[in-house]
Amino acid sequence: GGIRLVRNRETGLGNLCADAFRAACNADIAIINGGGVRNPIPAGDITLNTLFSVFPFDGRVCAAKISGKTLLDMLELSCSQMKKEYKLDGSAAGEFGGFLSVAGLNFCVDLSVPSPVITDENRTFREISGKRRVYNVWLTDKSGRKIRKLDENSEYSIAGTDYLLSSGGNGYSMLANCTPLPCKLMSDCDVLEKYIEETLGGELPECYKIPEGRIKITHGRE
Repeated sequence: GGIRLVRNRETGLGNLCADAFRAACNADIAIINGGGVRNPIPAGDITLNTLFSVFPFDGRVCAAKISGKTLLDMLELSCSQMKKEYKLDGSAAGEFGGFLSVAGLNFCVDLSVPSPVITDENRTFREISGKRRVYNVWLTDKSGRKIRKLDENSEYSIAGTDYLLSSGGNGYSMLANCTPLPCKLMSDCDVLEKYIEETLGGELPECYKIPEGRIKITHGRE
């Protein structure tokens, strides 16, 4: 319906893209910012033009090492604009181009809690002040099964575009000093094509038609 939910909610398309990034770099987790996903994949044959319409900016997929604390701060910034409503006046409510679709993660967001994220005048992350919205963060395997709870003091490999991991785009200043990891640099479009052709066998499974519950929205701690 023209509502850009990839900028404020988990979507099947966002999950597909994040899964492709994770597979390309063999990383623990992967992220993709909603502002980088420009069009849906319609039913029917998937062409290169379709994939170019999804990723028209020729972003480069790379990998880095980050701490669990940094990851938590990233998730807080990602969910800072989320509202209880998912749409408002025909648009996605609380749109944020930096909203992250994720792979390798499962977590909850308590929308009864005001966002604790403090940003500067350029909307760049500065600090967390107050109770966190994001809680119950788990790492998951490729089938989505929870394998271990996130540890703030541990380090994890993360895949994403250079826009986020190298440039700290969308206000993700906490990534400025992350440690790059070896990863064959490919364009985001090429990564998505390879994932669909080689990993998925050329067909999108049913799990990508709707969100699968990687990001669970609550209105109070369970």
